[in-house]
Amino acid sequence: PRYGIHVDLIIELIKAGADWFIENNKGETPYKLMRKNLSDYYIKNYIAKECPEQYNNAIMMVNAKKYNI
Repeated sequence: PRYGIHVDLIIELIKAGADWFIENNKGETPYKLMRKNLSDYYIKNYIAKECPEQYNNAIMMVNAKKYNI
């Protein structure tokens, strides 16, 4: 695995259109796991380029939750 099996799996699921905010039985989401395991640089420069639509949707969801929209 390039970045660890969990991160690689998350990246492949996101590329396939998975929901970034679905929770597992521990209350973790793919987005939270990525933020925990990857730098902002990597997220912005790899995920945003490889999956721009999914990345933009995830950022909009984060901002909506942050501002209670």
